[in-house]
Amino acid sequence: MIKDVTLVLPLIVYRGQAQWDATELEKLHTNIGGLISMNIFLSTTVDYDVATIYAAGDNRHTFVLYKITVNKIDTINDKQCQTFADISQYSAITDEKEILFSMSTVFKVISIKAEKLFWVIDLELTSYKEDKNVQKLISEVKNYLYQISDEQLPLIAFKQLFTINSHNHA
Repeated sequence: MIKDVTLVLPLIVYRGQAQWDATELEKLHTNIGGLISMNIFLSTTVDYDVATIYAAGDNRHTFVLYKITVNKIDTINDKQCQTFADISQYSAITDEKEILFSMSTVFKVISIKAEKLFWVIDLELTSYKEDKNVQKLISEVKNYLYQISDEQLPLIAFKQLFTINSHNHA
């Protein structure tokens, strides 16, 4: 069981990764101020330096660093809407200080800017209580997830594990 932890707001976490498709970055550029939802479990860290390890690499890929800010207390305390957990104590690498976001977590795109080695995508965790657009997006993502057949689930899990493993060996 994941224990409750006392979090200090704002909570800022990071995720570094290769952005495989340059069109995704362009879509985010046109969606500043808009909402996005991840269709994967999103592994993040409170340690900026750890995240930058995953946000750097070769010249064949575009690398990004997601900076995610949690500002609102209801996104932490509402049991119906808890979208992330501190899983550091369960992680194989406890020094990573891992925070895991669930599938269908909705973020607002705040900004995107280029730095020397990677793009920084600034996101903010949204509160479904405050925004009808968030409620609509969550509903759409849930409908998508419910349509996934039992046969597809192992393939999706395998793809997620493969993606994580690829980043670990990059």
